[in-house]
Amino acid sequence: MLRALCGRVVLAAVLAAGTGCSSFMRLPDGFLRLGDKDDFQAVTGDDARLWAREFYDPNTASLGFWAQALQHEFVHQRGYEVVAVGDIASKRRTAGVWIECATHVGGERVGYLIGLWVDGNFIRVVEFVAREDVFAARVDAVRQTFSTVRW
Repeated sequence: MLRALCGRVVLAAVLAAGTGCSSFMRLPDGFLRLGDKDDFQAVTGDDARLWAREFYDPNTASLGFWAQALQHEFVHQRGYEVVAVGDIASKRRTAGVWIECATHVGGERVGYLIGLWVDGNFIRVVEFVAREDVFAARVDAVRQTFSTVRW
């Protein structure tokens, strides 16, 4: 009985991963949504990770300020290499930027992509990280889904 139930749970998870749907954003193919509605996380079978976070900013700094601050943090504090930067817009047409970086973790090259939106007092980010080969195979699809984010 337990084995049959576990099989159904796994099958349901695989089917959910194949739909690429989420109430927050359209997931790229191969991602499985984890967590609950207040904690958006998704993973792939080859260990790519995607998550969204929101921060309150009482100072209401601009998108330009936060984009510059993130790039400074990545390069000067974390040792990342900024590979590329571009403009994005959410589903609600909130202007944002994406920043693609790379670094080494435990001797392995890792890619990191962040989508950043600032809306009044809220800083909102969607982050994607994976080993270099997995990152390269998935980064374009993840970047394209930024336009489906419901911020």
